[in-house]
Amino acid sequence: LAQATGGQYLQANDAAALGAALSATVAKPAPAPKTAMLKAASSAPAGSLLRVEFDGPRDPEDYLCVLDKNGKWQAEASVAKATPVGNAAAVEIRLPFAPGDYTLVYLNNQTTTELARQTLKITEAPVSIIAPAQARVGSEVTVTWVGPEAHLDNIQLERQADGERMSCQYLGDSDSLTFTMPDAPGTYEFRYKFKDSVVIHRKAITVNE
Repeated sequence: LAQATGGQYLQANDAAALGAALSATVAKPAPAPKTAMLKAASSAPAGSLLRVEFDGPRDPEDYLCVLDKNGKWQAEASVAKATPVGNAAAVEIRLPFAPGDYTLVYLNNQTTTELARQTLKITEAPVSIIAPAQARVGSEVTVTWVGPEAHLDNIQLERQADGERMSCQYLGDSDSLTFTMPDAPGTYEFRYKFKDSVVIHRKAITVNE
């Protein structure tokens, strides 16, 4: 009968066997589903640091990530680096420098599932390079800027004709940078590179004899 109905037949000849048989037939309760909570501003400027408070399983390899409208991973922060906030925790995520609609997600590493999500709008942010429009060959030029000043942000001097990089300086803690102009006259440009990954602003400079 058990075989015909998809069940099981367990024989018990004594109390111990009966106990084992009963244990075998009692289904173990399913583990409680993992859940999480996110709390962050609904909008923030491009390239800024977004503070996110969260709670969840906090497995060491869980992540809070920012996804674009196509579901592509754009920014992240590991929960392992969070700081306690009452019964929850908080991290800071450096947002991408591209305005638009995004989604903030708590991603559980063990199940690779989203445990919580929140919509996020990234808004326009100011960025500029302040430098003279012209300079002499071999002269020194002071450059200042407005931008996100994220880790690995830098300003590069490149030749416009072929994109050859002449020099590169990371922003660091300074409020200005000094560049020595190339020995060959021509048109060059300063480029603000966000996180040493994407150019977010350009400023042309003509180098004369």
